[in-house]
Amino acid sequence: MNQKTTLHMDRILNGEGLPPGAISAPADITEEEMFSTVFNETVIKRFIRFMAPYKLIVAASFLSVVIFTITQLSIPILVQMTLDQEITFMGTGLESLKAGMMLFAATILVNFISHFCMEFLVSRVAQ
Repeated sequence: MNQKTTLHMDRILNGEGLPPGAISAPADITEEEMFSTVFNETVIKRFIRFMAPYKLIVAASFLSVVIFTITQLSIPILVQMTLDQEITFMGTGLESLKAGMMLFAATILVNFISHFCMEFLVSRVAQ
């Protein structure tokens, strides 16, 4: 235990206050109460005004995230449907497998493009 920790513990045990300029939350305030005051209406309004010039990029990046998420979730579903031979718009048997592979390739392509757009646009907004 270092000297600062020992000094702080001695002050607490002896009932002494903190030195001038030291900040410590009262024991009866939880973290939620302490940090929830930061997110007030004024801060949100200022943030929205700051983001106004970037609304098109933010909307496009949000759309990219949604498309990426949907394609990520659809990959295992497509594999299951292909293996269970439920994709029958081209026929049954090997034709079903071909259709599943084409859908899988298209999904991977859309996934790649949306991931690239997502990374590019989010990095542009973050700068």
